[in-house]
Amino acid sequence: MKSGPDPLVQRRAAGYLADLKDADSVPLLEDMLSEVLKRVAFGSFGVRSFEFQTRLAIAHALAKIGPTRIADRIWERYDRLDQQKKSEVPSLLNALGDPRLTEHLLEILDRCEDHQLMVGALEVLAIGGNAQALAFLRSKVAEWEGQGTEASKAEDSTAPLDYFVLRLRAEQAISQIEERQKGS
Repeated sequence: MKSGPDPLVQRRAAGYLADLKDADSVPLLEDMLSEVLKRVAFGSFGVRSFEFQTRLAIAHALAKIGPTRIADRIWERYDRLDQQKKSEVPSLLNALGDPRLTEHLLEILDRCEDHQLMVGALEVLAIGGNAQALAFLRSKVAEWEGQGTEASKAEDSTAPLDYFVLRLRAEQAISQIEERQKGS
């Protein structure tokens, strides 16, 4: 399955293994997902890539099978990843059920590295963030109020930070987190 060039085959196989809850397949699935961590990797990366959908399916399969350390390994290597690979991290951590998801996403936001990465982190916070994020997000909304657009701090960033968009996404995340709190 790992050497199969077809991402659809890999995605389908990951789904079958998850349905079977085959714990023996965890190392194989982790190895497939660890492609994002490799310094030299073949394939394309980024949330818009076809291969990302396969990695996301594998992450969901791993979370369904049981606890794994791959989320910790991804976060430990986060600083060494390029922007395309970093863009996948929020969604992958969420799919893996990372117990420190909110903490990691808040750190991404605090770094202000890349606009798209920050938007992705805010989207994942809206889906899977917890109450721990609320005070931070409210402070960011206040900080971003009235700011326009500015160049990102990262040298390899592709887009300037658009604080209006970030503020709107943060407000949406706050609203969705509060709704989840009311429902629980």
